[in-house]
Amino acid sequence: MRSRLRWLGEQVGWLLGITASLLLMLVLLPLIPLFEMYDDIRRAYEDK
Repeated sequence: MRSRLRWLGEQVGWLLGITASLLLMLVLLPLIPLFEMYDDIRRAYEDK
C-alpha cells in the first residue's frame, strides 16, 4: 500500500511540475516582444 501511495505521489508531483512549467511558459511568452523592442531601442542609442 505504501509503495502504491509513493508511486501516486511521484506521478502527481510530475504532473504538477509539468503543468507549472507550461503555465510559466504561457505567462512569459507574451513578454518576448517587449525584450526585442528593448533590444532595438538599446541598439539605436548605442549607434548614436
